[in-house]
Amino acid sequence: MPLLTTPEIMIDEDAVLRGQGADPQIIRQRNSRLLEVSKRALDEGMAFLEPRVLYQKLKVEAVQHERVVLENGKKLSGSLIINHLGPAEYVVLLLCTVGHRADEHISAVMNDDVLFGLALDGVGSAAVEALANAACKHFDCPCVL
Repeated sequence: MPLLTTPEIMIDEDAVLRGQGADPQIIRQRNSRLLEVSKRALDEGMAFLEPRVLYQKLKVEAVQHERVVLENGKKLSGSLIINHLGPAEYVVLLLCTVGHRADEHISAVMNDDVLFGLALDGVGSAAVEALANAACKHFDCPCVL
């Protein structure tokens, strides 16, 4: 799979909070401590990110009953697949990662500070989402995530 040149990851505290499954507006109103921890995680966590996007562009060979058949013989199936990919000529498969260093750092931090570890995990989640969005823009196509 080719490697896509990855853009600079641009995320903020709100993206980190969403990456933790939280509503930033509610957190800003109710819990300044969580916001502070998310800011600290963003400052520290970015240094551990090693963003990579691998991709493969495959021609759609056929559309069968609830299945899209790709040029490599693999099939994608399901009603949502047909709804979104049925009319497509090509499918771009993406693999987005921020690397193992981030996971290793999160694991080490979790032993001492669970709250901060969860915030660092939010940084990783937000970064992967930003990578996926940037890759979709690169290929100028809507993404089905």
